[in-house]
Amino acid sequence: MNLIYLVEVIYITKLESIPVSEVIERLVMPFPKQVSPFALQAENHTHQWVDSFSFFQNDFERDAFLASKFSWLSAYTYPFADYNEQLIVSDWNTWLFLLDDINDQADLGKDHQKLQKRLYDLIELLNHNHVPKHKGVDPIAESLCDLWTRIRKQHPNSKFQQRFIQSVKEYFDGCIWEARNRYLSIAPKTDDYIQNRYFSGAMYTSLNLGDLTEKIDIPSEVINHPTLINMTKLCISTVSWANDLFSFAREHNLQDVHNLVLTIKKQKQLSIEVAVDEVIRIHNEEIAHFCELEQSVPSFGEDYDKQIYRYIRLLKTWMRGHIDWVQCKTLRYE
Repeated sequence: MNLIYLVEVIYITKLESIPVSEVIERLVMPFPKQVSPFALQAENHTHQWVDSFSFFQNDFERDAFLASKFSWLSAYTYPFADYNEQLIVSDWNTWLFLLDDINDQADLGKDHQKLQKRLYDLIELLNHNHVPKHKGVDPIAESLCDLWTRIRKQHPNSKFQQRFIQSVKEYFDGCIWEARNRYLSIAPKTDDYIQNRYFSGAMYTSLNLGDLTEKIDIPSEVINHPTLINMTKLCISTVSWANDLFSFAREHNLQDVHNLVLTIKKQKQLSIEVAVDEVIRIHNEEIAHFCELEQSVPSFGEDYDKQIYRYIRLLKTWMRGHIDWVQCKTLRYE
C-alpha cells in the first residue's frame, strides 16, 4: 500500500474518533434552546407510524432507527407547533431521513436515472394524492401518501400546497444531481456543491411547513424581500454546514464526496483537520451575518411584522435546534 495513502487513512480514522461535542463547542450559536412540550408524544406517534408501514427488514435496522431519534429533531426545530402540527413535522422529517438513507446507501442512490424515475413518481403522488403502482410493498410511497393527506387537511390552501410540492421537487433534483455524480465518479467543485446543497438537504420543504407551525400567511412580495431571502439562505447553509461537520466521517466511510468538509479538502488540497477548521469558520461567519441582517429587516405593517417575527424565530430554532438534537439526542453521528 502507498505510504502516503496509508498515512491519510490513519489520519482520517483518528479524526473520526473526535467527539462531535468538540465540534459543537466551536460552533457559534447565539439563539436560545427550545423544545416542544409534545416531544415524547410525537416520538411515540412517529415510531408507531413508521412501524405501520413496515419500513424495516430486521431488528438491527429498527434499533438503528430508534437510536437516531429523528422525531426529536422536529421537537427542537418546531418548538411552537401545536400537537397535531408536531406530529406532522415529526413524521415529515423522519420520512426525509429514511429516504435519504435509501438514496445514500442503496443501489438506487448510485443510478441517477432509476432514482429520477422513482422520485418523480413520488411527485406524481403529491400532485394526484394516490400511491403509484409498484410490485410489492412500498413503504416510502405509502407513508408519503398518508402524510400528504394529513398535511393537505391541516393546510388546505392550494398556493401553499403547490409551493410545498415545488420545494419537494427541488429537493429530489438535488438528490438526483448527487446520484449522477456518484454514477459518473464526479467529485463536485465546492461552488457547485454549495449551490446544490441549498436544495439537497430538503430545508425548503421543512421551512415551508412553518406556514403550519407558525401560522404564517405572507404574500410573496413580502417573504421575497431580499433581506428575508438572504436570511433564509443563511439558515439553510448554516444548518447544512453543521450537518456536514457532524457527518463527514460517516460519508467518508460510505465513499461519498457530497460534504463541504470533503469538497474543500479535495479542491484546496487541505488536510481533514484544516478543512474542518475552514467549515467551522464559514458557519460562524454566516451566523454573524444572519444576526446583522436581522437588525435591518424593514417593517411591513403590524400584522405582517408579527408573522415575520415568527418566521425569523423559525429560522433561529432550526439553526439552533439541529445542533441541540445532535448534542442531546441522536446517535446518528456517533
